[in-house]
Amino acid sequence: MKMTLHSTPTGVTETPVRRRRLSVTATNLLDDRDIRGLPCWVRAPVRGVEFYSGVSRAKLYDLSAKGLIRSASLREPGQIKGTRLFDLQSVLSYIAKNEVEPICSSKDATVDDQQAAEKNPTDCK
Repeated sequence: MKMTLHSTPTGVTETPVRRRRLSVTATNLLDDRDIRGLPCWVRAPVRGVEFYSGVSRAKLYDLSAKGLIRSASLREPGQIKGTRLFDLQSVLSYIAKNEVEPICSSKDATVDDQQAAEKNPTDCK
């Protein structure tokens, strides 16, 4: 059992700390987190871009409206405002799916350089 130190006027005392067991749902949600410690859901930033993906607030809402990424709205019945959360894994998957390969277009590139770039695009000069 874990012990916690507490300061009192008479000195420092140790008291045992009891931890509540998490519900099965909470445990499953924690298990669903990415191995790298990334959160499952993120909020849209007020200014700038979202910390983990680099996507702006407007783009997150746009992608969500088009059904390209997952999002969830947390709003109690009868409330006007709520909180929209975006599934970080779906955002990162969308970015990876739309990744483009580099294009090698150099005016000084020879035919051999262009053929080599077509075979291995990461070796662009």
